[in-house]
Amino acid sequence: IRPGNYVFLDRTPVRMGLFSMQDVALTVLTTVVSSNKHNFIVDAGSKVLSSDGCWRLLLSARSAGEFGSKCYGLAFYEKDFDRVLTEPTQNKTELDDGHELICFEVTSLSEEHGWLKQVDGIPSPAIGQRLLIVPNHSCVVANLTDTFYVQSKHSKSWKLLSRGCTQ
Repeated sequence: IRPGNYVFLDRTPVRMGLFSMQDVALTVLTTVVSSNKHNFIVDAGSKVLSSDGCWRLLLSARSAGEFGSKCYGLAFYEKDFDRVLTEPTQNKTELDDGHELICFEVTSLSEEHGWLKQVDGIPSPAIGQRLLIVPNHSCVVANLTDTFYVQSKHSKSWKLLSRGCTQ
């Protein structure tokens, strides 16, 4: 079984234009735990997101140095994620319905925490705010996870008995 990209997709095929963000079936739900003038910090680090940076994404359609090309994932407000169709090319995008879509880059990781860069003109999320991160590499995320929380009409959780078993 392929535990990640084949089943869930991730940012790489989205960035290549093969799929939309709504086709990605695996996101990481995280909570803002701290903030300062440069960054805000979430409770998802390399043990959840993996330390796979955007090297995989550099092979895709966009060039290095563009928005989202040097990060460990893209974070969105949980309430807004269903509006995300394509990968954003900037932190703030005006949608057809007049609403703004806010996106943050996960710029640095420790084992337990992720750092998201503060952006001028965009208020940072409050401590306790939940964000969804679309990971760069879903294979690793799937292998590092104990439980999947499945969202549908009837939310449920799946305990993973094979956590860490892929090689």
